[in-house]
Amino acid sequence: IKPHYEYIDTLKGVAILLVVILHLTIWFLYDAKGTLLNTILSFAMPLFMYLSGIVVSEVPDAKKLFGKLRRYWTPFLVVGLTFALCARLPILGFFTDSIKYGYWYLFALGLFYVLLFLIGKISSLFHRGKVYIDLFFLFAIPILDSIFSKTVSESWYNFLGLYHLRTFWPYFYGGFLVRKYHIINYADTHDWVYAVCLVVALPLMILSVVRNYYFSFPGCFAICFVLVLLLRRRNSCQTKITKELSRAGRNSLDVYIFHFFFLRLKGGLSFPSLGMWFRSTENYVLEFFVLLIIAIFIAYLSMGVGYIIRQSKILNKVFFGI
Repeated sequence: IKPHYEYIDTLKGVAILLVVILHLTIWFLYDAKGTLLNTILSFAMPLFMYLSGIVVSEVPDAKKLFGKLRRYWTPFLVVGLTFALCARLPILGFFTDSIKYGYWYLFALGLFYVLLFLIGKISSLFHRGKVYIDLFFLFAIPILDSIFSKTVSESWYNFLGLYHLRTFWPYFYGGFLVRKYHIINYADTHDWVYAVCLVVALPLMILSVVRNYYFSFPGCFAICFVLVLLLRRRNSCQTKITKELSRAGRNSLDVYIFHFFFLRLKGGLSFPSLGMWFRSTENYVLEFFVLLIIAIFIAYLSMGVGYIIRQSKILNKVFFGI
């Protein structure tokens, strides 16, 4: 039986709320990127990818790979295309758009599992140096993706969703390696690992606030590592807030795929004048808490939609592939 980690669910809940808040700043307030709040929230998807990797206990075989692709690509296609139809967006654009109308995460996650499966096959050919092979693929995939981006047309590159290999593969595969080599367990007994990650993460977090600096991979990865370690150490200290965050984390797929319907459909939420007021006053604390309240409301609505659909075995299979 695969072990269940409550603190991972809690962090997933934090991450999905940050994702909803990020999308609220884009479509609810500004209809544009580049604000300070967006910068602070720029580690939301890397954190999601890191957590998606850290829960992978082993390289999938062909059967498990098919199950993962069905789990991620079924809602990607069914819910994503339903959203495109409801929002009156071009169906072809859903496939050619680099972010797939917002549903790129599910497509990328399936692609990452395919790569993980292939890497497992390659690694099985070697009896020694598996650590070096793992480290090689951590950086080789983004490098190959950068090369590939210059050799194929932009339309094909976007269709295959390869941009996300360069951006998020290191977090997913890095999280997988942290789990594989028991680095979290090692950090629990060797405090210097936590100290080094904290020293790397804190200056970059300060820079992000003071100079609108976007997190680099080392800093963002260190933040993800520190957050997991902190929540792991406090795993036994459950409060009402952490329990609700865990609930959102367990239902993060529902929140992710359905929250777009509340934000981007015609007549959806949009208050650009409020966004301009936040921008002019630079009252980011108030902005964050206002958006947090709205994000929580949208999260519960999205979980409710998912719950209703899952009550039907037929719809559950159609929408979620399970």
